[in-house]
Amino acid sequence: MPTEPAGRAEIELTHIADHADRAVAGLPSRDQRGARKVAVTRGLAAGVQLLEDIAFDVLLSTRISVAAGAQLETWGAIVGEKRGALTRDTDYRRFVMARAQVNVCRGDSDALIAIWLLLTDPQWVYLRDAPPMGFALYAVRATLLTDDLGRRVRRVMRDAKPAAYEMRLVQSPVGYFGFDGDPDALGFDEGQLSSEITG
Repeated sequence: MPTEPAGRAEIELTHIADHADRAVAGLPSRDQRGARKVAVTRGLAAGVQLLEDIAFDVLLSTRISVAAGAQLETWGAIVGEKRGALTRDTDYRRFVMARAQVNVCRGDSDALIAIWLLLTDPQWVYLRDAPPMGFALYAVRATLLTDDLGRRVRRVMRDAKPAAYEMRLVQSPVGYFGFDGDPDALGFDEGQLSSEITG
């Protein structure tokens, strides 16, 4: 059964603007009455507040969804995905976002599908188990990935999958060739051939 691409979950960020007050409130009650201890605590918390303010400003001003050029390459450096031959920011952004998910991936089906969706930007996907220790991921796209993009997709997916599992990655154009039992497939002389992504 095809899986439709789902919307990506947003992580809600909260700016903490009162580190000094929180730090003083965290002191034992006897130390909260000492002017010097409170002053030192507020001084240390001011440094924490400065880092909080700078970090929050950076996050708001360079969100990955809108980052471009050098900002996007900074995100790539953070997650470990170099730009390489990807000249278009839209392509590179997908790989940066996918690499961020690979870095925390546990190798379960949902995580692999989420990464596959990011990398292939498909109209829909299929995941089929291949017992005893394998699986195949299919992506139906408006156009097929180029060979260079395909190799890069395979490299990222290889890093995401569980080590002992065999993996097949297949891309299909809309109107792909298939057999009875697949309602989306077209028959002989009508359907276009799918291709395995190799790398």
